[in-house]
Amino acid sequence: MSYIKKELLEIVAYQPGKQPEDICRELNLDKIIKLSSNECPYPPPQKALEAMIEELNKLNRYPDDSCRNLKAKLSGRLGISESNITIGNGSNELIGLLCRAIVAKGDQVVMAWPSFIIYPLVTKLAGGEPVKIPLTNYKHDLEAMRKVISDKTKIVFVCNPNNPTGAIVEESELKSFIQAVPKSVVIAIDEAYFEYVTSSKYLSGSQLFSSYPNLVVFRTFSKIYGLAGARIGYMVASEEIIQAINRIKGPFEVNRIAQIGAFYALDDEEEISRRKQEAIEQRERLACFLREKGISFSPSETNFLYMKVNQASSAFEKLKQQGIIVRSFSDNPSYLRITIGSPEETDMLIEVLGKLAAVL
Repeated sequence: MSYIKKELLEIVAYQPGKQPEDICRELNLDKIIKLSSNECPYPPPQKALEAMIEELNKLNRYPDDSCRNLKAKLSGRLGISESNITIGNGSNELIGLLCRAIVAKGDQVVMAWPSFIIYPLVTKLAGGEPVKIPLTNYKHDLEAMRKVISDKTKIVFVCNPNNPTGAIVEESELKSFIQAVPKSVVIAIDEAYFEYVTSSKYLSGSQLFSSYPNLVVFRTFSKIYGLAGARIGYMVASEEIIQAINRIKGPFEVNRIAQIGAFYALDDEEEISRRKQEAIEQRERLACFLREKGISFSPSETNFLYMKVNQASSAFEKLKQQGIIVRSFSDNPSYLRITIGSPEETDMLIEVLGKLAAVL
């Protein structure tokens, strides 16, 4: 006899990659380069780090449940009312809460595929049915996504730029899509990697938000700001949706360290600009190498590349044996996703790939 809901037993839990320390012990290696989770290779900006250390002395007190100071700063930066912003324990939490607030048993949620693995997971946890629409040339097929929208559709996820391919939905496409989707359907735009985008054809959903009450935008401090371990992200939406999310959020979800880190990380624009430029340079270095070796990959506007190989599982293991962890996908056995690391990490990656190119 099982005490667990049948629906939950049918869901495959998210499988994070092994920690570098585990693989070092497993393979008796001195060092592992982790290029599997699209993390920033650098710690939080110095001012944020100093503020987080100082905040340790206050851990005997609960954090500000409303994240008042951080919301006020984001409000000023975005030109959006604080009532249209909520902060979460990573944008993952907020994506899940959106599904819990809107999706009921039998409802459908439309998404491109492959895309962020969390979307189908949280849809199923809410009792809904994920409707996956294959990418076209690594990009969202927005027309195909629009055509499957029905009376059962509650949310459409648009990952922009897309994870794992790195491709963007361009401004004209996005505007046309938003206008075509029924107002009864929430359009959830996940912008986890927007800071890395350089294309003049990219448009953030936050710039359209005020005209479309069914538009929701997610962002995170986990990537370029180097706060993945702190777990903090935010969501921009109508007051109705924000109030609904706040009603089902647990108390004190966002810890003191994360709040203060995000608050001060926003101030170091010079360092964030430096990180962006370096990521672009290292991404182009890797892209040039892959072109030279005849290895195909998706054009990317992010801090990762999605490359096609003969057998991803074998390539993954070969790279791991050389001390480099990348991301493989059980449902995409011909692709690997490689995070763009520091210049030194790119040096090592290119050296190892050069040795393995013939078997990739």
